[in-house]
Amino acid sequence: MGMITTNVLEESLSFGPLPTGLMIAEPAYLIAQTTTDRLSELPTIYADPKRLSDPIRLIEWVCNLRCARCPSEQNMELIYCHQLSQSFYRTTRRIEAGEELLIWFRRQDLQPLVTEYLNNLYISEAWIGHTVKATDLLQKDYEQFVNPHKSFNTEYCKLYYDGKKY
Repeated sequence: MGMITTNVLEESLSFGPLPTGLMIAEPAYLIAQTTTDRLSELPTIYADPKRLSDPIRLIEWVCNLRCARCPSEQNMELIYCHQLSQSFYRTTRRIEAGEELLIWFRRQDLQPLVTEYLNNLYISEAWIGHTVKATDLLQKDYEQFVNPHKSFNTEYCKLYYDGKKY
């Protein structure tokens, strides 16, 4: 979607905590999956983030953030506290009214999120449609995320989706 602020937001303004331990996934992880080299023409929400800053209301708008196309376009950042399973969103610069909120992700931001996501067997089992532990499969998914330089093996994918290596 997209989120445009109706009020001026000062630099270093924080929103949160977002109780990610109670969610299927951190919204930042899902937002990162939609990263493209250009902003899409999706519908946009106009709102005042200051009025929606309590944790329950925060979920309503933080899921609508979009990824910046480059670090210089960023005006929001993720601050993730792994020990507490909470995340905060912070403004990186002054944001004028009418400006879209855009977040940029670094590997060190997403790494703890992906690790936690892949280690949560309840989420992972539901995601792949299984009710048994699938630790080996999760480890392979994690290794593929961490080692993107490995070549894409279409034969492996064919066997994987045909159920022969499941």
